[in-house]
Amino acid sequence: MDSVFLHIGMPRTATTFMQRKLFPALGMHVVSLPMSHYHPEMHRLLVQDESLYHADEVHTELRKLIKGDTIISNENFAGQSLYMANSNRTRTAKRLSEAFPEAQVIVFLRNQLDLMRSHYAIALAANESVSPEEFIWQGRKGYTGHGDDWQEYALYNTYKAREHLEGYLYKELLSLYHSLFDKVHVFLYEDLQANPERIVSTLSKVMGVSDADGISDLIKPREKLNSSMGNRQAKLMRGVNKFHEVAEGSKPLEAMYYRSKRFIEKRVSSASEIQFSEQLESQIKEYFKTNNEEVNVLYPDLHLSDYKDEYFL
Repeated sequence: MDSVFLHIGMPRTATTFMQRKLFPALGMHVVSLPMSHYHPEMHRLLVQDESLYHADEVHTELRKLIKGDTIISNENFAGQSLYMANSNRTRTAKRLSEAFPEAQVIVFLRNQLDLMRSHYAIALAANESVSPEEFIWQGRKGYTGHGDDWQEYALYNTYKAREHLEGYLYKELLSLYHSLFDKVHVFLYEDLQANPERIVSTLSKVMGVSDADGISDLIKPREKLNSSMGNRQAKLMRGVNKFHEVAEGSKPLEAMYYRSKRFIEKRVSSASEIQFSEQLESQIKEYFKTNNEEVNVLYPDLHLSDYKDEYFL
């Protein structure tokens, strides 16, 4: 019987590398973006309202994606981004379990502070110009129902590309998938960085690959498939992005705008990682500290405590 795996994220955990390089090397038929999101039935599974959703029809079509040992990979299965309409991760997880009841789940976690920095870098690359404090949505307090700035008081900002910390509480995510699938294999991105051979060896066993020779050559040194952004680049990019709306619609100004962005990406050093203010970093750490401690207790085999500083233990 063909094996089916669901790789559900998290984002910014070498997903592109695994989809393009690692999973094929492990003998998997890989269904990833855009197919794992924009295939019509997969898009229905992710987005369509329950009153319109016809599970049997969706399941029939999705089963056709399985060709031998198959892994279906989409970071949006974790449902972290409200702006991208992926917030209903419980509904998504339930629908996935109904469509692929025999599937095993693979998830990579990454410490939340680094994830927020990485998401902010992506936003800057995509023309965002807000500060980190504005990008990580917390909303104002004390809404009175008066005035025209009510959106600033919204608990969730679903109108703009903002990140909400709530979506990165790992205890609830893991508990959800464990309740729906018999086998959930959890890894740390930090382990993949520090001990890639060990992680690949474990993945090989999970996927039933008896001979993983040659894969170590693939992962070390690992080709970087998605670009990163340093602190100086981020500051310059944010400044340039403020002119995006001015440049839009004018070919000469757009050409100048994108030349400036390419210069920053290619010619300015990315050696130092993006930094948030001490206050914002403290807020993020405090928000996740207790939840991460609970994950460490509930899933001792994950060895979260090996990365105490990263997970605020």
